[in-house]
Amino acid sequence: NTLQDLEFFIHPGPKVNIAKIAFPGKNPEVLINQWNKTFQNRGVQVYMLVDRVFQDNTPPSYISVNYMNVSELNARKYLYMETSIFKPLHQEAMQQGYLKSWSVFRRILPYGADFEGNFVTIDAWDSIEMMEKNFNQSSRFFEKVHPKKNVDQIMEKMLNTRELYRTELWRYGLGTN
Repeated sequence: NTLQDLEFFIHPGPKVNIAKIAFPGKNPEVLINQWNKTFQNRGVQVYMLVDRVFQDNTPPSYISVNYMNVSELNARKYLYMETSIFKPLHQEAMQQGYLKSWSVFRRILPYGADFEGNFVTIDAWDSIEMMEKNFNQSSRFFEKVHPKKNVDQIMEKMLNTRELYRTELWRYGLGTN
């Protein structure tokens, strides 16, 4: 539930309960104060899931978060390309064991031209090696899934439809190492 997730960052109650479980014997209020000193809320952004493919519900080890700027005039075209052209590539990569999951999201709040990243794609892998193999095999996946389409023309259309302005690589874990 999105509102419950936001509640976690805004109010201390849920964090105190987690701190008591995660750090028995420690003063949860002290831990929460340390958390609040390092966490700076710069606002909340709300994204809506548009489409996804995934193998199972086990968490991946790594995800890449790709922020896109897409004009409202190109939003339909962009979503068509993600869901009709690129989603089948991601499905093939998953079947071949090169990808754990893929999702595309659209930001719904805040709204307006002053905010970058109105679309986000998230790719998930179990290892850095899996990620590298996926990138190295992507043209082979394209040829298999879209044998009659020209990969260079498709990529040119995508580049003209959206701007990838930032990619972040996140390692999944709860401070395990």
